[in-house]
Amino acid sequence: MKIELWDYSNSGIIFPLKTNIVWTNQCGGTSCSHPELEGIFVPLNLTPEGYGVNCLWCDAWGFTYLDYLHEIQAVEDLQGFLGRVSEEEFHKLINEQQCGEAWIPVKIIMSKNNITFPKQLEPFIGDIGIFTYPNSD
Repeated sequence: MKIELWDYSNSGIIFPLKTNIVWTNQCGGTSCSHPELEGIFVPLNLTPEGYGVNCLWCDAWGFTYLDYLHEIQAVEDLQGFLGRVSEEEFHKLINEQQCGEAWIPVKIIMSKNNITFPKQLEPFIGDIGIFTYPNSD
């Protein structure tokens, strides 16, 4: 089964798991790419201003790991529960696909300073997934 998220008006994280459910979203700004990941989708209640990536990645696709490290800093600064993944995890998760706007590898972290940690992410602390949200295009 494939579920398309391009009409979903909020954000969420796709965690890779064997579920027979494949998630996809329109990503990469005007690149209009449609990467896919089998797993579980956990919705988040973040407004576009809460993404930390609002237009930082617009029209950006095919980022290298160094590009990713530069751009993920804004997400980490804004959201204390979304952290960067290692280079090895980045390449494993992205595999043949690419990352870019609305398809960003993240690790779920618990920060002592974060009082707004989403309860639905508690089972996933330490796990990596794809942070996705409505594409700007």
